[in-house]
Amino acid sequence: APPPSLDSCSLFSLSLSSSEPRLCTAQTPSDSHHHRHQNMTTKRARSDPELTPPPETLSLAGHKVNAFCGFGSMPLGIMYPDPRPSRTEAKAILEAFLEASEQAEGAAFIDTADTYCKTKGDEHFVEKLLAEALASKTTEQVVVGTKGGMKRNAPHAQSWWPAKLTEATVEQMVTESYEAFGRKCIPLWQLHHCDKVSDATLARVLTTLLEQKRQNKIAAIGICNATEKQIRFCHGFLQDKGERLASVQNKFSFWEKTAGNPLNPKRPPGETSRLNTLPACQELKIPFIAYGVFGGTSARNGKCNLVKDFPRLVKMAESKDVSPHALAVAFLRHKWPVLLPIIGARNVEHARAIPEARKVRLTRADFDSLDTMKKNKP
Repeated sequence: APPPSLDSCSLFSLSLSSSEPRLCTAQTPSDSHHHRHQNMTTKRARSDPELTPPPETLSLAGHKVNAFCGFGSMPLGIMYPDPRPSRTEAKAILEAFLEASEQAEGAAFIDTADTYCKTKGDEHFVEKLLAEALASKTTEQVVVGTKGGMKRNAPHAQSWWPAKLTEATVEQMVTESYEAFGRKCIPLWQLHHCDKVSDATLARVLTTLLEQKRQNKIAAIGICNATEKQIRFCHGFLQDKGERLASVQNKFSFWEKTAGNPLNPKRPPGETSRLNTLPACQELKIPFIAYGVFGGTSARNGKCNLVKDFPRLVKMAESKDVSPHALAVAFLRHKWPVLLPIIGARNVEHARAIPEARKVRLTRADFDSLDTMKKNKP
């Protein structure tokens, strides 16, 4: 399918020209052989022009955020599977990411959670780390989104379980994160899980969050790991209150495409199905924060590998002199302009590379090739 029309996404601010970019051609050599070769190359280029790049920025929680500059901070707080970096190393990683994002239009975005920590008793580790590292930054430079609603019982990535969602517990989650950030209003607070959460419970959570917003502890509300039904319910509930659902955060990658797949009219989705959540966000103009874009914990545990699993992606990246990871992000954003991928990093080099996808350009042939790409197929 072709990428969605940019005209349908009024939430975005175009940071690049909306006209088709002109293809650059080299000086024509005087030698007639080279002249003929140049003409053939130019003809091929004209027959497959570059696609108009997706908007570089989107509106998230009332802020202009660069959709190519999303950082996932979970690796800074847990075993992933190696021990987390020291505080000094973590701050250097954050600084490298922010420096690399400075030339991009809009603010960088950093995702975190109250349970990005080792285990019980270490809660709010990354939130406090960010409060220190970003003390001198404004929301024009970086926007932070945190999450609450999960608990930890071990330091590795699989040790999560849902917390109780009562008015008192949700208020406590928000208050503790607010304290961790130095009693500064949190730009975006997201419910960390929605698995099997009823509409009645969601309504109770949202009502509590609206009160926290009125108390200026949080500025915007989002949800994570949600179904299409839950997205539409939360969107409608908040809309009726004169508010809006600021974000949805679900898993999405070349391996896990469920969020982008449509519903099957002959087979009702399961209670926790993520089917059609990306198209729903596109329709409702809600930023979709994608985690696990490069495989997440599965990649860290050796179960998947972007370079090994997708040779076609690697070959195309080599031809464009870009990394496969930058090309992957560029393609996903071409297909889904509502997407805001968050990329984790465990070292300075990887952190600096996160914004590189904003410079990648695709032709129609490139897009179609990646759109039909299969795992382990050339």
